[in-house]
Amino acid sequence: MYLKEINLSRVKDGIKIEIAEIVLGIDKGKHEAVLDNYDHYSFIKFPHNRKSVKITNNGDISAYDYNRLEPIHVKNQAEAYHLLAETQWISFDKELPELEQEIIVKAYDNFITRAILEQNEGQQYETIFCLGEEISVSTNEFVGWLPAENVVS
Repeated sequence: MYLKEINLSRVKDGIKIEIAEIVLGIDKGKHEAVLDNYDHYSFIKFPHNRKSVKITNNGDISAYDYNRLEPIHVKNQAEAYHLLAETQWISFDKELPELEQEIIVKAYDNFITRAILEQNEGQQYETIFCLGEEISVSTNEFVGWLPAENVVS
C-alpha cells in the first residue's frame, strides 16, 4: 500500500526522529536531534555526525551527509516508510468519514480492505460495509480508516 500524500501534522515529532534514525542506521535515542517542521516537509538534523533526513508530504525520505557533501543511500527504506504510513490511520473515535465515502479500513488483526461507511436506520452507531464481502461490522472493530482516493494499492 502506498499513500499519495502524507499528512505530516499526524506524525509526532518523536516518530519523525525515529524514522531519521532508521534511515541513517544510528542507535535510537542516543544522539541529539534537531527537528524543523515546515508546510510540506520535516527536516531532522543530527549535529554530532552532521547528517540530516528530510521527510516530505509525498512520502519521500532522503538523507544527506554534510561531511562528504553528498546524499546518503537511505537504509531500511521500507521499514521507515511503513512507520510513516502507520501514523496516517484516522481513528473512528476522532473523525468519521462522510457517509457512503469509499475508504480503506484496517482491523486490529492488520486486515486491510476497502469499505463504505453506512448508518443503519434505528442504530446510534455507524457500520462499515466491506466491499466485495457481505459483512457489516461496527466501526469499533477497526484501528482506523484512510480516504480511498489517497491510497494506491
